[in-house]
Amino acid sequence: MIVLRIVLAALGCLVAAAALHSMILVAQRPGGYAIFSLLVGFGAAFFACAFLSPTRMARLAIPALTLLLPLWCFETLKNVDGPQRPGDKLDLVLELRREGKTAFPAVYPASYQFFPLSSDSGEIYPLSGIAHTKTVFCEEANGWMVYDSDHLGFNNPDNAWTQRQHIVVLGDSFVHGACLGGGRIFPDLLRKRYPGTINLGMADNGPLAMLAGLVEYLPLLNPGAVIWSYYEGNDLYHRSGRGEWRGDLARESSVPAMASYLAPDYKQHLAERSALLEELKWTRLEADMLSQGGKRAVVSFELSREIWDKLRRTLGLEKTLVLLGGLLRPNEAMKAANEIEDERLKRDVPVLSADMLLFQRILDRAGQLISARQARPIFLYLPSVEAYSRLKGHPLKSQVLNAARNAGFEIVDLEETMRASGRPFDYFAFGRRGGHFSPLGHVTTAGALLDILPPP
Repeated sequence: MIVLRIVLAALGCLVAAAALHSMILVAQRPGGYAIFSLLVGFGAAFFACAFLSPTRMARLAIPALTLLLPLWCFETLKNVDGPQRPGDKLDLVLELRREGKTAFPAVYPASYQFFPLSSDSGEIYPLSGIAHTKTVFCEEANGWMVYDSDHLGFNNPDNAWTQRQHIVVLGDSFVHGACLGGGRIFPDLLRKRYPGTINLGMADNGPLAMLAGLVEYLPLLNPGAVIWSYYEGNDLYHRSGRGEWRGDLARESSVPAMASYLAPDYKQHLAERSALLEELKWTRLEADMLSQGGKRAVVSFELSREIWDKLRRTLGLEKTLVLLGGLLRPNEAMKAANEIEDERLKRDVPVLSADMLLFQRILDRAGQLISARQARPIFLYLPSVEAYSRLKGHPLKSQVLNAARNAGFEIVDLEETMRASGRPFDYFAFGRRGGHFSPLGHVTTAGALLDILPPP
């Protein structure tokens, strides 16, 4: 009986804490405060059970659990998917190596921005992964994505570089291939018609890394078109539960070597130094892998934080709250979410205005580089799943598209294409929960681009 009392008291504290932690979400949803009050009441009831007689405890706890357990089961099912753990990726790499394959985990350029490679000639900031390896990238709804990297460390077949003409695709993880293998990502689908499609996308790339890719690798190619992929979810503006509202550009612009790519004469000559780069990257990554055992405590901490996050969302009925808000009064729910986001934007206007000015400079520089090669500049606007939970588009969308037009880019707006289908969540790996694009999302992206690209 003592153990049961302790369990009920702990459950009461957890439910109340989860409800308090979900206050921001509650404010965005119709009926949210009623559910919040209900959860706090249940938390207090469970806690009170620890001090009641067995009969009164049963009368209070059993009805409450009868109501809450089905909802918690629903929440658990909705929260089963999550990011892969670092150990899982390492285990797969080691398994591939036992099969006699050269394998490495994917390494992102962003990781070098604060920890560059060191050489006799100074620091080097790579823009790609390790060349000619089985690269273990990521996992979502379609299993692990593993690809064979090309001679420069990108996700391409080597023979794409030797074609007579090229279509160049720049971008972040959506372009890199997260998390869909088997030739099903949109650069691979473009390659079926245009064998010279070159994918320079890497996870966590922001606008400056994409500009850097143009500076370093465009001279090696004969481009007919260059596709600049912009993801509204984090390139400029990142919606985060931890209050981080600036995106990838803010991170990149704090690194002097990345900001230097705006200068017309700056270049690291990465392609010419590829042999040195491979040696340095190989040495760094092998050392990182060997130290993974020493990082188990860090992994365990991240895992425990993830477990608490899932537990908090489950006990706080967040998915139920979102579902009810959308079903009962979807327009009011979306309007409330829009208003909250607009308020955050107003607060951050000075910072975001500076980011937007920098973004315009980056696109102007990119447009000049593309025009100098007599290639066609195309700006591909990739929506986040939140775009379809709003009454209107992303708060920065019109400014972003105007910046692209000012720099001479032709616009391909996937948000409108997907919205017009009437089933926009089908284009994401986890449906309403988002993630990267599903196979349908990539097919649709490729189709929108093929509609405007000339015959090969």
